[in-house]
Amino acid sequence: MFTDSAPPTIDAFRDCLAKLRDRLTDLQRQVLKIHFSSPARSMTSQRLRDQLDYKSIGSSNLIYGRLAHLIADEIGFDPQSTPTERRGWWRSISTGDYSGDNFVWIMRPQLADALVQLEMVDTRIDGAIEPVDPDIPEGIIGVEGRLLLRSHLARERDRSLIVAKRRLITDWRCEVCSFSFEGFYGIAFCEVHHLVPVSSLDGTTPTRLEDLAIVCANCHRIIHLSNPPLTLEQLRTKINKA
Repeated sequence: MFTDSAPPTIDAFRDCLAKLRDRLTDLQRQVLKIHFSSPARSMTSQRLRDQLDYKSIGSSNLIYGRLAHLIADEIGFDPQSTPTERRGWWRSISTGDYSGDNFVWIMRPQLADALVQLEMVDTRIDGAIEPVDPDIPEGIIGVEGRLLLRSHLARERDRSLIVAKRRLITDWRCEVCSFSFEGFYGIAFCEVHHLVPVSSLDGTTPTRLEDLAIVCANCHRIIHLSNPPLTLEQLRTKINKA
């Protein structure tokens, strides 16, 4: 029997999900994908409500709890082994963070690894991976290999926008040079570029999907070699003159 202090292993989650594969509803599969792709694989009831287009967090809590209960029953997880506060089936698939304004579910890494092994999620939108983003250039450090503690101030990004932009893509070609990773490598991949650099924002500013562009890695780097960054049209002009 697994408990909160002795959580399920990757193998246990993998075997459990393999058995449940035909029993999971499309909605439950979607919840797992949303959680996996959320920043740091962390999710609140509010975020799940918005992603599922529900009207209340009660509905999002219910679908999350039922999914966790299903997995707990199949895998053999004892929810009564947890502390008296916040007991619940959700502990079978996540840990919790009480520190913020809203309670946060954090997907157990063993579950995330099992989802990847069973190809039930898209690893390109793994919330645990922070892609290299040139919008805010890093400092240069000459000596390598030492352990360094680095502090810096950076503008916050809403990774859900990047995820949403990629999900809406039907044409993966770069908006500057038309290169397609999908056409050349057979992999549907792109980078997402902020038309207005996050580093130039003055305070919090709403960003729409229309404010993001699909670009290849080469064009994205070249755009940010200039200060201020090149516009898409400026880079197109450079390419056409080459």
